[in-house]
Amino acid sequence: MCLARRAGVASVAVAAAVYGVACAQGANAREPTPRPATASVAWHRNVGATHSPAVERMLAGRAGAAAARTAAPAGDALGVDVSSFSHPGGAPIDWVKVAAAGYKFAFIKATEGSYYQNPYYASDAAAARKAGLFAAAYHFAIPNNSTGTLQADLAIDAAGDPARGGTTLPLILDAEYDPYVSYDGTNECYGLSPAAMVVWIGSFTAEVVRRTGEPPVIYTTSDWWDKCTGHSSAFGADPLWIASSVKPVSLPASWTAYTYWQFTSSATVPGIGVGTDVSYFSPATLAAADPGRKSYAVGASVRLPVRSLAATAGNPVSYAAAGLPTGLAIDPQTGLIQGALPGTPANYPVTVTLTGPKAQTQTLSFTWDVHGTVRLPWPGRRTGRAGRAVSWQLAAADALTGCSLNFTASGLPPGLTVGQCGRITGLPYRPGSYQSIVTVGDSATRTLVARTFRWSITSPPVITAGRIRLALGRTAMCLADRPSSAGPAAKLKACGRSAGQRWSLSENGSIKQAGKCLAAITAADSMPAVGLRTCTNHTAQIWQQVAEGGLASAKTGQCLTKPATGPVGAVTLAGCAGIARQAWTLPPGPLAPGIPGQCLAEVSAAGGKPAHLVLTRCRAVASQHWVITPAGAIEFGSRCLDAGPSPAAGAAVTLTTCAARPGQHWQPLPALATTASTVASTTGSTGALIVNPASGMCLDVAATATSTSPLTLAYCETGYPHETWRSS
Repeated sequence: MCLARRAGVASVAVAAAVYGVACAQGANAREPTPRPATASVAWHRNVGATHSPAVERMLAGRAGAAAARTAAPAGDALGVDVSSFSHPGGAPIDWVKVAAAGYKFAFIKATEGSYYQNPYYASDAAAARKAGLFAAAYHFAIPNNSTGTLQADLAIDAAGDPARGGTTLPLILDAEYDPYVSYDGTNECYGLSPAAMVVWIGSFTAEVVRRTGEPPVIYTTSDWWDKCTGHSSAFGADPLWIASSVKPVSLPASWTAYTYWQFTSSATVPGIGVGTDVSYFSPATLAAADPGRKSYAVGASVRLPVRSLAATAGNPVSYAAAGLPTGLAIDPQTGLIQGALPGTPANYPVTVTLTGPKAQTQTLSFTWDVHGTVRLPWPGRRTGRAGRAVSWQLAAADALTGCSLNFTASGLPPGLTVGQCGRITGLPYRPGSYQSIVTVGDSATRTLVARTFRWSITSPPVITAGRIRLALGRTAMCLADRPSSAGPAAKLKACGRSAGQRWSLSENGSIKQAGKCLAAITAADSMPAVGLRTCTNHTAQIWQQVAEGGLASAKTGQCLTKPATGPVGAVTLAGCAGIARQAWTLPPGPLAPGIPGQCLAEVSAAGGKPAHLVLTRCRAVASQHWVITPAGAIEFGSRCLDAGPSPAAGAAVTLTTCAARPGQHWQPLPALATTASTVASTTGSTGALIVNPASGMCLDVAATATSTSPLTLAYCETGYPHETWRSS
């Protein structure tokens, strides 16, 4: 079995034999090398759609859900499939009406490739669950964009807590026709051979199993699967969501039955303002939702239903449980766990086994925490600097060890978030004084104890200064200020030594010139798209490095760009495309992980010892001057960060002579884009993952430093301080 990496990641006991194929493929096979990022979210025009145009057209003829319902086998249930397209003009979905119309489940697009996150996913998932529907996140695979491992990690992180509310079904992999075939110059299989596609899907499924304990559902069509995987039969143990316009449904080579069948893309569904994808659930599977880790106080009376979509659809399901806390029992017909908890704090590993009407079984494993009285000491006043990493673990005593309670917070400085287990992380970007409230609860009560405290964030220091260069052919141009009758603006000039080309970069991502800050100007403003404004440290003035030299606005997600046409020397904003007109080089500066006060430094060779890397206190010294080049190298002088000739999880990252090889190729990956042209909206600079594209792994601060490097490659996980980096 593939195992989860970090403590606190949900894990479900599964049989190794079931997932052996996926784990073996993910561990031993080489994925195809991703194509360079030469395209932008500007041409990813399908991100708001549920599926590819080819599938949507194929299913458009099956417009009537009611007509198809009459042909469904007894015990089937209907569900919807939505994306940001389902919110015309930003209108919300009325999930209460959807549930009242008889729909039992909702599949919600969460992510696409490694560049998009649906801005409506979290609210839709929460509202659908609250209305009584089962919910599941799905990821639209773009195999020629990045590795399956990376896309799985980003999808899992975006999907959030898999057991929230006890009605969240496993993650779904949407593997189908390339919607960008006319732009990326490949074919409907993303330019991959069948063997390479099988390896890519195997790496995605293996990573989902490793982190969640269960395989993803696979969405596809028989035509695409047989053509693009070469009739692969490697994934028959994974549930199938098939798209088909005909009945009986033709199944791909791997499967003998489907779990879900999408039969229309244009149904009229109450509560949703546009034509909607609708699917059947088949009782050939149980589709049980993992209850997730449960936490209750000693002596509490509890009622916990184990939820199965098959039972909700009216099919007979029986239940059995082992390891329940003393005093609890499960009803074998309904799956309701109830009783009074014992009076002594303890952790209980619980296993629930469900058996369906066709003798199919499903096993759910989770931990039941029985905690004592909860105490949370007052944190005291907190201070920090804008742009300086925060990684602070709150400690609430409840007579148990480990993560047994749920933490939430409000009023934190912008840029900070609290994890479920009480670690506050991020990069605060706006100076000010904030009244913060931390709340601790359990599965029954949101607020068992709360503490209010002040958190003061001071102004960010300047961390480096110099020219911001754009290399175009043989000519290097530099960003410069430009006096304007309507106010200071910015433009490109031949690189020189004028004061107007010297920019100061602050720790929070702001870029200053002569007392003004480089700003992304909103469309409602009559000024140019990029200008200089009085420094306020709002998101319009926060900038982040992205792949291929991109410099992205934290407000719009667009990159600083020299237009292809227009005035000579003009700069504007455009979708980040990894093109020469966006290939900026910033002045050398620090590279800092999300560990407070620490920066990566080079220790020069001395006494016969080789140069090596250390983490040390951040200071304005030459040994902390790093450059992320548009080519993807992270350079210190003539040496580069290197994960070795065959980069893989656990590989040590060292400093070696620069050479164009996979181990030295890196891509900063800030917050995923939430619309076709925006990234972080109002969240500001959150730091970035630094991805090695060849492996799909991230630059990580190792738990134990070696004599030559404190760095390693590890599976990517957003919000994890050791993988959250800030660069100049």
